[in-house]
Amino acid sequence: MKIWQTTFLLNVIFMVNQVYSFPHLSSLSEMNATWKASNTIPCHYQPSDEYIQKEIRWSKDDRTVIQRDKSGDHIPMSKYRGKASILNGPAGDVSLILDMMLGDSGAYFCEVTWTSRATKETATNKVHTQVKVIKGITKTSDPLSEATTSQPAFTRTGITKTSDPLSEATTSQPAFTGRDLKNVSLP
Repeated sequence: MKIWQTTFLLNVIFMVNQVYSFPHLSSLSEMNATWKASNTIPCHYQPSDEYIQKEIRWSKDDRTVIQRDKSGDHIPMSKYRGKASILNGPAGDVSLILDMMLGDSGAYFCEVTWTSRATKETATNKVHTQVKVIKGITKTSDPLSEATTSQPAFTRTGITKTSDPLSEATTSQPAFTGRDLKNVSLP
């Protein structure tokens, strides 16, 4: 094999390696979010020494919710100001934190652009998560103080009704916690 053929072959191998080694995003395909609560829509990638994160963009219905670049976070739509942020966590975690209302159900897209340290070329990857906002509020009443407090419920709950002839209590237990949330009503 001649030197120019070997050089060409090595360049092709290097380019193929660069194309297939850029970070890949992962997320949930769908999730439930709690109404009137702060929710995290996950988006992650494995950081690489070969690539530098250049930009993060979260969008819904082809409209930018929030965008992060070297100059900071940008929220172009007033509807999301004060209620959207990108997690400032470990490298590779670019999850969206959003206070959800019922109208916020839909497909959310996480798009990250990286720059190759070696070639200065950019690579972009995009994933989406279908989000359904649900009313998940459990009210707790204390019959002695007449005080009512609201606590967000978890997205999956198992409800168990127990009938006590003296109190007629109904108990709800979230599927992901050992803590009991009670809904007590007087007869």
